[in-house]
Amino acid sequence: MSRGSLEKSQEEYKLSSGSQKKSTKVPAELTRELRQFTGLAASFFRAAAVRLALTVTDLQVMDILKSTGPSTRNAQNWPHF
Repeated sequence: MSRGSLEKSQEEYKLSSGSQKKSTKVPAELTRELRQFTGLAASFFRAAAVRLALTVTDLQVMDILKSTGPSTRNAQNWPHF
């Protein structure tokens, strides 16, 4: 192996190693951010449900139905907020 190709493969290894370190950092940060988002969303649903005199589950189901549409014929008669 020539000196030039050895240096090139060492450089490629360094880039790969750096990418691996970076790639393990990103999932940890993403996991932390998703946990924070989930906690804040749960708090929001609890507060909104209390103000509307509903359970959290009822409010979440209404949110899902609003975004996806009714899943049965009877659901079409539900009030829309």
